[in-house]
Amino acid sequence: MSVAVGMLPGFRVMLRDRPMAKSSRDAAPLAGIMMMLFEQTSVTRSQLQVQFSVTERTIYRYLATLRDMGLIQLLEGETYVRTSAADLVIQSGLLRSFADFVDVSKFLPVGHGDFWRKLPARMDEKIISITGPVSEGSVQHDLQRHFSHLEKAIREQRCCRITYKNQHRHVEPYRLFHIQGVWYLAATEQQRLKTFRLSGIEWLDVLPEAFTPDPTINTILLQQKTPWCSQEQTTVTVSVAPEVAGYFRQQAQLPEQELIESQTDGSLLLTTNVAHQKQLFPLIRFWLPHLRIVEPTEWQQALEEELKTVLNE
Repeated sequence: MSVAVGMLPGFRVMLRDRPMAKSSRDAAPLAGIMMMLFEQTSVTRSQLQVQFSVTERTIYRYLATLRDMGLIQLLEGETYVRTSAADLVIQSGLLRSFADFVDVSKFLPVGHGDFWRKLPARMDEKIISITGPVSEGSVQHDLQRHFSHLEKAIREQRCCRITYKNQHRHVEPYRLFHIQGVWYLAATEQQRLKTFRLSGIEWLDVLPEAFTPDPTINTILLQQKTPWCSQEQTTVTVSVAPEVAGYFRQQAQLPEQELIESQTDGSLLLTTNVAHQKQLFPLIRFWLPHLRIVEPTEWQQALEEELKTVLNE
């Protein structure tokens, strides 16, 4: 059977009512199981456990995810077969769309037809390794409690009442997003854009009250690459010492990093746009003593005070 791997926008419709896998690192084995089912009529849990070198519990999780997506079904005992819906998935090229959806397309050659065909063999050979982010321990519980309700509220533009860190809040939900193993809700509270970790939402009510989304906020969220959401950004100028300048030339290490000047001594002058000191300070601390905040000067002073407090504890 020939496997199509083209894009299909309808893929999002298929998945919109289903929580995603434990993390993006599950995408490859899930696709691998499906490819095995298209090369043979059935698979068993024992076979998959050997194939992917994981525990039986992990195989159960993979199979449960695919079953919940309507792609496989239990035939008998420990034997699973693909469903008719799975045939439609592969024929429509949804594996490529799945890779795009979980954001692995940019570092895997999923656009080449033989990528999916060779995936089971590659996993068996174990000459390629991909390490994904570590998810919060409660991620599956949090998704089961809140994901579908929040997604429905966002789609229907309905306000929510949440209890977050022991505080009752009235919010307007805009987007669910996943960064570095953590799920967040982007919402406005009293017209201010904020983010809330799903694991921190203790109670959720979707209210009948509707709201009109702000196009400006939607634009901000489309460009969002960190958990720090804000309508107000601060431009910070940072000096980078020659010893680590190469890392900053090769790849952006700071949010929205832009090179302003390369100094004759090899140092760099950069700007970064951030929403809060807490977004930037951990990054600066990681590169100490090679980074220094030039502007705003009060941010450098605040960072130094923070370091003094830590050293004196």
